[in-house]
Amino acid sequence: MAYATYGGDAGTVNVSTTADISATSFGIVAISRGGATWAETGGDGKDATVMVSGDVNSIASTSAGGGVFVASYGGNSPNNTSAGGAQGGIGGKAGTATLTLGSSDTAFAGTVSTVAAGKIGEDWTFADRKTGIALAAISYGGQGPVNTNGSGGGYDGGDGGAVNVTLYGASGTTIKTSGDSSAGILAASYGGSSLDYYDASKQGGAASTVKVKLSGGGSIGTSGKNSSGIVATSLGGLGQIASQASTDSGSSGIGGTSGNVYVQNAMSVTTKGDYSHGIVTVSSGAGGGIYVWSGNGGFQWGDANIASNSSGEAYVYNTGAIETYGIDSTVLSPCRSAAAAGS
Repeated sequence: MAYATYGGDAGTVNVSTTADISATSFGIVAISRGGATWAETGGDGKDATVMVSGDVNSIASTSAGGGVFVASYGGNSPNNTSAGGAQGGIGGKAGTATLTLGSSDTAFAGTVSTVAAGKIGEDWTFADRKTGIALAAISYGGQGPVNTNGSGGGYDGGDGGAVNVTLYGASGTTIKTSGDSSAGILAASYGGSSLDYYDASKQGGAASTVKVKLSGGGSIGTSGKNSSGIVATSLGGLGQIASQASTDSGSSGIGGTSGNVYVQNAMSVTTKGDYSHGIVTVSSGAGGGIYVWSGNGGFQWGDANIASNSSGEAYVYNTGAIETYGIDSTVLSPCRSAAAAGS
């Protein structure tokens, strides 16, 4: 059986539209995704960009799916249980994800709407994506391997890239979702994790800067559970090890750093579902962890708060009205944290 040594790099992806869109699934999808690898390094995802003209009146997902989804993914190293001697490899880097609606000359005064979450894809490279978010931009570093064969070395997670969401709005601009797990806007950079491996100490990927700028007014409304108005997050990838009878904190994998998160919002935000906040901003460096081999081929989670890494800052400048009606739904939920005390 042959195994690819290096995953192929993706190309850049650019999508622009001046027309209205109505789809039963996703309105617009733009993904640059590096190839997976069984051995050395996953391919890099490159920059992915979507531009929606101010001439557009409506982007609608009428059955199950998101409105606009733009993403860059580093190639993963898939699960490996010593099939053919392959060892797994390093996760690929992700590129920048950029989503822009309107311009400084022509505001986007239209509507982006969804009714329920839907899947984009699911396969052996962990690329399981399901969302009903109206506007989503994601950069995700590739994952290191999962290996339980009791041999070999460890591999790092790939770095996530920068994420930018800009909306030049007007008083009539409307962003709305009806389903569960369907935020109004998501902007996220994730470092890939260095997943459980035998007797190895490697680092989670770094996450990058996330910027959301919503100007000119308009409204964001969600009605489902776990459907916040605006979510902006930068999360470093986990650094983990797995070793036979190892509890030495000095050998644990190092968590990836996170970047700064900026949200500037002039839109009104209303959420009606439970666990649905107005604005969520998170910058969190990930923790290193220890896995302990149980001797039966499985691993048990040890201390998740060892060898954590630093976070960036989380900033919110809000001039829009925010109302939340559901259980455990706060107006603002900013968070800056390293994964462990003393980091």
